[in-house]
Amino acid sequence: MKKLIGILLSLVILISLSACANNEQEKSNIAAKNTDKVIDNINIQIVSQGTLGEGERIVSVDSDVGFVDRETDLPKTFPVYVNDYAYGHEGPLYDVTDALKATISQNLSRYLGLLYDDFSSQKVKYSSDSSREYEVYYVNNATEVHSLMNSISVLSSDYDISNHITDEELLGNALVKAAVSYLNLTDPVVTQTVEYKTDGTEELRTYIITEKTSDAFQNALNRSFSCITVTKYADSSDVIVQISDVATECLSKHADYPALSYSDALAALTSYYPNMETANVKTEIYYSATVQPGYFFPCYRFYIKDGVATRSTNDRYTVVDVLLTDKSVDD
Repeated sequence: MKKLIGILLSLVILISLSACANNEQEKSNIAAKNTDKVIDNINIQIVSQGTLGEGERIVSVDSDVGFVDRETDLPKTFPVYVNDYAYGHEGPLYDVTDALKATISQNLSRYLGLLYDDFSSQKVKYSSDSSREYEVYYVNNATEVHSLMNSISVLSSDYDISNHITDEELLGNALVKAAVSYLNLTDPVVTQTVEYKTDGTEELRTYIITEKTSDAFQNALNRSFSCITVTKYADSSDVIVQISDVATECLSKHADYPALSYSDALAALTSYYPNMETANVKTEIYYSATVQPGYFFPCYRFYIKDGVATRSTNDRYTVVDVLLTDKSVDD
């Protein structure tokens, strides 16, 4: 089971829509391919994900995920944050102290205490694989829960989450309800995306749960650092719940950098997709851990609805990322 959850979580992290920063860090761990295109000195990052060809990730979006446009009042500068818990090919790039281990164990116990009335910490197990990030985990029948630094991951077939579950039903699910309490969300909002295989059939559904806010920058922080991601594959009874728990007020800011305007980013994107209709573009902001090791960079995420770009139906989008700031930072 433990080996299975590792494989499934890696797949979800690779093709999940979620912008949660811990997921982005895991994406770099398994060397997801990104193609950089520089147009008029603007860095276009083409996402290569899942079973799709390079630069093609076909999704549909059920509602506004915090979209921005030319009218959105965005900051003139955006912070680049330090990733205090970066992870490399040979393991953590930070000191795994006894205090850190204790925190990871306490986080697991806190979530399980919210999930189970009769939880006993004596059932918690510890990873013995020194090549991996330090983790603790708990197994209960067909449910396995892992705790790493700033994240909780759950794989389970015990809790029914259908492909067409309502937001209310999802928030009432025991796994999700415990996660909402864990993050202390008082007004949770759910957004859903569906990802498709190259033949057009559904591959997975992803639900992102965050604290509701009308502020575009705070929404980007919430969706990047403090969110719940629920993933359900179309051909599996298993559900994967991931909790990213990085307190946004505790992020270590490296520096503020001038922001690339929405109009300039869209113009660069249009030059790359010359047949793209700008009216058919949706855009959100998120933070990525894969641009430069050790940092979280702000990015525009464009959803392009265009026959040339997506080779798909009108309600589906391909995903393209554009950096919001200069790619290099000074140490």
